[in-house]
Amino acid sequence: NYDNEVALSAAAGACGRTLPVLLDIDPEMGRTGVAFAEAPALAHRIAALEHLHLRGLQCYAGHLQHLPDRNQRQAESQRLMRQAAQIYRSLQSDGLQLDIFTGTGTGTATADLEIAEITDLQVGSYCVLDAEYAAVEDPHNLAFEDFRPALTLLTSVISTNLAGQVTVDAGLKALYYTPAAPPRVVSAAQPLPGWRYDWFGDEQGRLFFSGQEAPALGEYFELCLPHCDPTINLHDSIQVHQQGRVIERWPVDLRGLGQ
Repeated sequence: NYDNEVALSAAAGACGRTLPVLLDIDPEMGRTGVAFAEAPALAHRIAALEHLHLRGLQCYAGHLQHLPDRNQRQAESQRLMRQAAQIYRSLQSDGLQLDIFTGTGTGTATADLEIAEITDLQVGSYCVLDAEYAAVEDPHNLAFEDFRPALTLLTSVISTNLAGQVTVDAGLKALYYTPAAPPRVVSAAQPLPGWRYDWFGDEQGRLFFSGQEAPALGEYFELCLPHCDPTINLHDSIQVHQQGRVIERWPVDLRGLGQ
């Protein structure tokens, strides 16, 4: 809101700086941002503040990204993003020097790419994908549009004391758990038939297997993760492997920085 922008401008001015900002438009989600009808007037008021530089607009429809009906998901996103694009063009015609229009997401990017005004795609999950997105379109093959999950978590068997299941060392402290799209036991990005993961505590999970040879104590398995973002946040690094060999280690710079 405008009071927030005034406070930001004052703080930037106190530091002798000009702060670049975006105007956040609410895509009928109710989480953040201003309504479409309020955006043009607020944009002009922000542009008039001495220590702010209005660079553009944001309109991120997070509530649409996992809608199971592809046609509905894409049509709704285009409807909302086109409204924001119209405001973006109008403000440019008014003389505001805007160069950023950011929005869309992994679930809607294919359709939103048709909107020429978009300069930035907020498609974080597609980089590694996860079981939640695969559950939207093709849970059997763990696929979403043209993408397949690249991120897995390595877990090992720590107990074999019950028939038909084993305990592994991956619980809530190792992965973000979504009951509707739980971790999947995979090999070469393909689900292993007859295997199922279930939560078993903060430090443990359990693998159920049917018609398979019982795994040995210490045996490793790969899990396709329910939701990549919060799971990555739990770890210090990502080990990049190619043909069974680790070739790089990527540190997770901002892990855990939620304070």
